[in-house]
Amino acid sequence: MPRITKPSTFDPLASGVAIAAALRTGILHELTKGPTTEQALVDLLKLDLRATRLVIGVLECHELIERDGDRVEAGAALLALGD
Repeated sequence: MPRITKPSTFDPLASGVAIAAALRTGILHELTKGPTTEQALVDLLKLDLRATRLVIGVLECHELIERDGDRVEAGAALLALGD
C-alpha cells in the first residue's frame, strides 16, 4: 500500500474525520504510551488493518506520529497536546 506523504492530498474534513477516528478508537492514546506497530494496534484495539494503516498515514502526514520502518510512535506535535 503506498504511503500518503502530503497533507494536501486530503481535504481538511477528511483529515479531521481520520484524526477523530484515531481518538475514538484509542489509537492516539496507545501511541502516547510509547512505540508500537500497526499490527500491535490492530490486535490490541480489535481494529481493521487496512483502516488502521490509512488513519496512521493521515497522522503521519500531519506529523502527529513518527515512523521508523514498522514502528510508529507519537510525534512531538501529538505529545505537545498533552502538555
